[in-house]
Amino acid sequence: MEAHAHHPEPVLAVDRVFLKPGTSTSERDRLVWDSFRSGSREALDSIFRAHVSGLYAYGSKFTKDRETVLDCIQDLFVELWNRRQSISSTDCIRYYLLKGLRRRITRAIVGVKRIEALSQAGYLDETVDFSTEHILIAQETEQSTRARLKKAVESLTRRQRESIHLKFFHGLDIASIAEVMGLTEGSVHTLVSQAVRALRRVL
Repeated sequence: MEAHAHHPEPVLAVDRVFLKPGTSTSERDRLVWDSFRSGSREALDSIFRAHVSGLYAYGSKFTKDRETVLDCIQDLFVELWNRRQSISSTDCIRYYLLKGLRRRITRAIVGVKRIEALSQAGYLDETVDFSTEHILIAQETEQSTRARLKKAVESLTRRQRESIHLKFFHGLDIASIAEVMGLTEGSVHTLVSQAVRALRRVL
């Protein structure tokens, strides 16, 4: 299982089972996650293939070191497999993986003992690069509007950018974003609300 492999993968038997018509995303996540927890390598491979691209994109916002991101993703899945019997059930695999990857990458960047102090001091806000290009995805938007929106995004704090990235690109709810970012739900709600208001003012 290599994080940098891009060649097409065959459809696994587990995908055929969990992609039945009518199966909701949350139900599919719960089923495939529980199958993985029960020891299914196919389920683990299915999870990896479904989420590796999103994890790499998210991890790349923290560091430009490609190898660090790939190593952290690889280590995350190795740890998941080794701890599969003690891991709790979930119906949102993406949230679980993003939280684990964020923790691994911040440890790799600043060291385990310094994470809490640096985060409280705002240091991580300045090192995480949630760039404008990754926030702006409406290619058909009028050029003048996009220019105003770009300026508005650049005015957001790093945490505001990360919060809306997780909400609108990864589809996480406030509670899940709070878990991923290590903040209270109230703090995340404030970050998202402030960011959205700032963006709406230019539209």
